[in-house]
Amino acid sequence: MSKLANPALRARVEALGLVPKDATACQVRDAVLTALGDERITTGELSKLLEPDTTNKTAQQGKKTVTQPNPLFGSIRVKGASEAYSTTKSVAKHAKTGKPVHFAGKAVETPSALEVAKFGAYFKFLAQKAGRPVILTDHERGLLQDMIEHDAWGGEINGREYEKAAPEMVKALLFDTTSGGQFLSPYFVDDLFIQFPLLHSELLPRVQTVEVPAGTTVFGGSLGNPTVVWNTAPGSAQTEFDTTGLAAQLNTTIFPVMSWLTVGRDWMSDTPANAGAMLVENIGQVMLKELDKVIAVGDGTNQPQGIFNASGLTAVASDFGVSGPPTVGDYESLLFAVGKQYRGEGMECAFIANDTSYRRARGIPVGPGDERRVFGMEHQEYSILEYPYAVQNDIGNSQIAFGALSKYRLYRRMGSSVTWVSGTDATLMSKNLDALFVRARFGGRVTDSNAFAVTTDAQA
Repeated sequence: MSKLANPALRARVEALGLVPKDATACQVRDAVLTALGDERITTGELSKLLEPDTTNKTAQQGKKTVTQPNPLFGSIRVKGASEAYSTTKSVAKHAKTGKPVHFAGKAVETPSALEVAKFGAYFKFLAQKAGRPVILTDHERGLLQDMIEHDAWGGEINGREYEKAAPEMVKALLFDTTSGGQFLSPYFVDDLFIQFPLLHSELLPRVQTVEVPAGTTVFGGSLGNPTVVWNTAPGSAQTEFDTTGLAAQLNTTIFPVMSWLTVGRDWMSDTPANAGAMLVENIGQVMLKELDKVIAVGDGTNQPQGIFNASGLTAVASDFGVSGPPTVGDYESLLFAVGKQYRGEGMECAFIANDTSYRRARGIPVGPGDERRVFGMEHQEYSILEYPYAVQNDIGNSQIAFGALSKYRLYRRMGSSVTWVSGTDATLMSKNLDALFVRARFGGRVTDSNAFAVTTDAQA
């Protein structure tokens, strides 16, 4: 018989006072349907009980084994919470160029409705564990259970990194009374934080991104090019090839980054889809700004090292120095200071500066008395000399770079941690707010200094 008729289900129904102990199978069936209607039995609970038990229920017909239909509910199957959402994704395209966005070596896909809904349910669960006045619906609990059973989870617990933890471990960590799994999260949360800003950012979609395993330092290397000699005579002595410096270390420290935002307690009553979409947008915007910033000007001490702080880059002096104005020659010098081998398709070449520098470049006139602009009047194209002009406004006015952004490598450590903090100070309490903290980990640096040229004395 089906597990619907087993002692566990009968005991559950009897405990709710829905049927007497001597109830028939039909009475049990009717009671379950009634309980579903008033939510005394959850769909998640029922879906487990509906799994057919085919023991001793097969009949031999020739060489075929035929499973008899469930005598209580026939072929009824209760849909899981996740099946209420679309899993459809589409390739994300950059807002300016309309070209597909690539991240970590693959095309970025927009979040599906299911991922956003799971995201909201997960954060509401964390809020509940942190003592917020939140009640999860059966539907939201179903989404959480689906995440535990089917999604990859990882993070740091008591100083130990967990990668793709087993469902049993995930459930134990999430529901314990000590950690509450606060540093464990499904990997799709990392992607959601990044996917949203990728559609709008200037530098992040163009750099090379690598997902790294556990640890705080990445040990890598770069490999130089050997020498080639033509027209060598037989027996003639050749200069010995010196491999010193051919291979160089590219060790990179992984730095934690914390983002937080205040959340109104009334927000907790929103649907998981709405809550998830709101958090993705707000946190994604912050990550957009910070990752673009460190790629450009990160100090390399407390954050990933940025392009303008990298050593060994080609230095190019401007024609008129900090007093300006900029010239066409300034931009041509930057462009041609980078070898042609770096300026090909796929190298993600771009000028890098702030919006003021771009405005000044676009304002260069054709000549005295001629107000036409030498780079054309398409100011919103953000391009010069046929290359994109990437804007990051933490760059100083006197700094302009050109280079192959694919030669900057950003390392991302998977497994963000999420923490709720109660509004204990008077300001937060008076506004009925809590604070949500998200911690991620990144490292980064230029991998080939020959791929970039920098001007540090442009018009201030």
